[in-house]
Amino acid sequence: MKFDWLNKGARLGDHLQNDSQNNFTLIRLLAALMVVKQHSFSITAPNPDVCRTCEFHLRTLGLPSFFFISGLLVSQSLAKSSSWKNFLWKRFLRVYPAACFSVLSCAFILGPLLTTYSLHAYFSSSLFYQFLSTCFLFRVKYQLPGVFDH
Repeated sequence: MKFDWLNKGARLGDHLQNDSQNNFTLIRLLAALMVVKQHSFSITAPNPDVCRTCEFHLRTLGLPSFFFISGLLVSQSLAKSSSWKNFLWKRFLRVYPAACFSVLSCAFILGPLLTTYSLHAYFSSSLFYQFLSTCFLFRVKYQLPGVFDH
């Protein structure tokens, strides 16, 4: 088996250039899943002691790994961009539509399924409209009416 990428003078940036020979996307996905699992413990863990032990391991490995690899990939994107404006526009187009979709999905799909309010009360609540304003990303609101009140 030939390992061309293991030559003596290779740098990390050299491996980033060739997407077919690295596993950064897979590693970042696994790290992100560890972070999601760690955040879900408060809802899913039956035993709080087990929760704290596993949470520590996931937090110490998953979050730093995710941010490190994401930083590498974003830096690579900046280096490949023709200008700062082009880079910022591409970042905006990558982040904003997904964030807005997530807010709208929570408000119009998950919220009505999980709320303890009637649908009329849910959709007429000021909390609902405050939550929708999160799409503008100026002030993030976390509450939906009747969802996770207790």
